[in-house]
Parts: sequence; C-alpha cells; structure tokens
Amino acid sequence: MLTTLLEAAARGGTLFAVVWVLLKALRLRDPAIEKNTWTVIAAASLVMPLLSWVVGLVATPVLPPLTVLPVRTIASTMALTGTASRVPTSNSALVCAFVYVLVTAVLVTRLVTGLWIGARLRRTASKVFGLPAGSIDVRVSTAIRSPASFASTILLPDTYGTWDGTTLGTVLAHEQAHILNRDCYRLWLASLYRALFWFDPLAHWLHWRLRALSELTSDEAAAMAAGDRAAYAASLKQMASPPEFIPSTLAMAESSSLARRLKWLLSEQDACSPLGRLRKVLLMSAVLVIILLAAVPWAGAMVPVAQRPATLEFRLVDEQNNPMRAQQSGKVPIGDKLYQLRDGSVMLLKRDVVATGDEVAEAIATTTQAGPTVDIRLNSRGAASMLRATQKNLGHSMAVVYNGQVINHAVIRGVFSTRFQVTGLTAAEARALAMQFNRAVPK
Repeated sequence: MLTTLLEAAARGGTLFAVVWVLLKALRLRDPAIEKNTWTVIAAASLVMPLLSWVVGLVATPVLPPLTVLPVRTIASTMALTGTASRVPTSNSALVCAFVYVLVTAVLVTRLVTGLWIGARLRRTASKVFGLPAGSIDVRVSTAIRSPASFASTILLPDTYGTWDGTTLGTVLAHEQAHILNRDCYRLWLASLYRALFWFDPLAHWLHWRLRALSELTSDEAAAMAAGDRAAYAASLKQMASPPEFIPSTLAMAESSSLARRLKWLLSEQDACSPLGRLRKVLLMSAVLVIILLAAVPWAGAMVPVAQRPATLEFRLVDEQNNPMRAQQSGKVPIGDKLYQLRDGSVMLLKRDVVATGDEVAEAIATTTQAGPTVDIRLNSRGAASMLRATQKNLGHSMAVVYNGQVINHAVIRGVFSTRFQVTGLTAAEARALAMQFNRAVPK
C-alpha cells in the first residue's frame, strides 16, 4: 500500500512540476484557465494509481520470446528451500502504515464532518427571494459574518440588509461566479487529495492554489459587475472579517487572503489576460498528454529485457487467475503483473515484491546436484519480509524473477527467512548474479 502511494505521489510530483513549467513558459495571466488546469491535475493525481494500471494494460506489451541458453528442469521442492532463523524484525513499515491510516482517517473524517456542517448550515438558513441572483439559491444565516457559498447556494449574513445596492450587487456577482464555476466542488476534490496524500507538500500547495484562484476569478466577475476595480477593492476591504471556521464553504472576505487579492485587483499588469480559443485547446491537449506520460509504467517496463539493468526479485504467484487468458485479453488482474518464462509461457505474479536484490546481504555462486546455484543471504529487512511471506503462504508458489524474466518458481515447502538458494540459472548467470552484489565468487 505504502509503495503504491509513494509511487502515485512521485508521479503526481512529476506531473505538477512539468505543468508548472509549462504555465510559466506560457506566461499565463488568466486565473480561470490556470484554475481549470490545476483542477484537471488534481483529479488525475487522485486517480493516478488506477490510471497507471489502465495505461499499463495498453502501453506495456507482453515481452516477446528471448534467445537464451537452455534451462534445465529443476524439481520444485529444491527451488525454494532454506533455513528459518530469528531476525531482528523491523516494525518501521508497520508503524508507517499505522501513522498513515491514522492521519488519513482523521483528515477524511474532518472533510466529511465539514461537509455535514456546511449542509446543516445551508439547511437551517432562510431562503431569500427577489434578489438579482437569477435562479441561484440565496439564503440568510445568523451563523456567518461574511458572504459565503456552499455547493450551489449563496449564504448571506443577516446584516446584508444594511448594504447599499452596489455592494449587494458585487457580493452576489462574486458568489454567483463561485457557483457557476463549481468552485466548492473543486475545493472538495483538492481537500480529498490532500487528505489521502497529506505527506506530500504539493497536495497542500494545490489546495491553497485552487482556493486562491477561485477567489481571483470571482473577484474578476465582481469587479466587472461593479464597473470599477478600485471601487470593488474598497468594498472588499470594508467587508473583511476575521477568519471563521466554516468547513467546506468559500468565504468572500477572509482577511488571511485579502492583501493578495487587493494587490491583484489594483495592479494593472495583473489584470486578467484571457487566452485565445486555439491556445486553450493546445494547452489542455498538452496537459492531457503530460498526464498520460506520467501514468506510463516506470522501471523500464517499455525497455527490452536485454537493455535493462540486472534485477532480482522474489514474488508470490497468483494461483487464482489464468495467465493465458490475461495475455490474450490484455486485461491483467488488479494487483498482478504478467511475466514471461524462459520457455515462452507466461505467469501472473503478485505486484507486491517479497524481497529484492537491494535486500541481498550476500550472494555466492556454487554448484550442487541441482546445478548452478546461488546461495542468498538477506539483510534483516528482507529476511523479515521473507519470513512473513513463507509463514503465510505455505503450500503456495513463489517465483524468482531475474532481469524481468521468471527463471524459477516452486511451492513453498517450509518457512525460511535469512538464507536460501536460487536455482534455475546457467553457470554464467549464477556467477554474474553473485558478482552483481559485489560478493566474492569462488573459482
């Protein structure tokens, strides 16, 4: 789970960086276009794990048969044997997972509670008729001190009756722009992304940026309704109120963001400079292409096996699904990856890796009755992972993946952790594998 989240955050970070550079290169001054762009990025980043899986089905072909040296038949009982030993089990992964779930639960609960409070505020507010807001629902509440919007409803304080006609018109224009632009829904989307990826600073920046852009676009609409940017800025300053915690709403005159908004309104160079229709189409097309590229499988999934750096992985076999059917239909089950064996057949392995070459503490090439063998010793982290996997999967199969290809798979006959043997290699491959981890290879 944590690996998937970190990979999604990394993909999202890459996506953010490239789009930010693109917007800076275009010298975009239109807050509405920038807001739409970051909304698309937020949605894409939120579903990046699923999007990456879908793109992987389309973009990652099944590897063609390779020309390799013949591989001898290895008895399955010899492929995965070893000794179990007590290892200093690291609880860091468990602690990280617990902290993530706890913080995420708190943030999601806060978001849901905020939506409930906002909905209750709207429900208890009194409807107002006869105001120049078109068909938009307008209500008055005694629980707020400044205008706000929630979903598709404008919320006014009970003091709105003291405003003059110009002030009321600009307030309604500002809040109406929020509703027509669906700004509340954008902020809820960003809030959900922030709750799930709270460990990523970009998630917090995205929420802040979308909120700021939502206010700027509504300020533009209100300034146009007033016909005078300076006059609207003066009204906005008069309406400023101390921050009040009203979850899931967009308050019009929060003092925390007021200085930045007034500077935008009163600066000639910051006035909205809309893009032409062609440039809008080109920008959104470029953003969609960037999203698809960010979702393309990493780790050399598109690179021929012969060109990949040597890798060693131990993965559990998916014994429930049919690999041939997955190959023919092009639909790999969620949580699985399709691998090729040396004889050209395919096998479905679990996406989560039990242990990798990074966790190999020692690798020595030897020769046994089973043929060329590599004696593997894992470090404490890899040993703990292997111990858990073998304890939970006795009687099930595990595969050894070398350079992206399954070289051996066997039924787990006993529990082991620190030391075991890998067979199914040629003598040259066994020596190369041992040397890869900087171990002495006996002559």
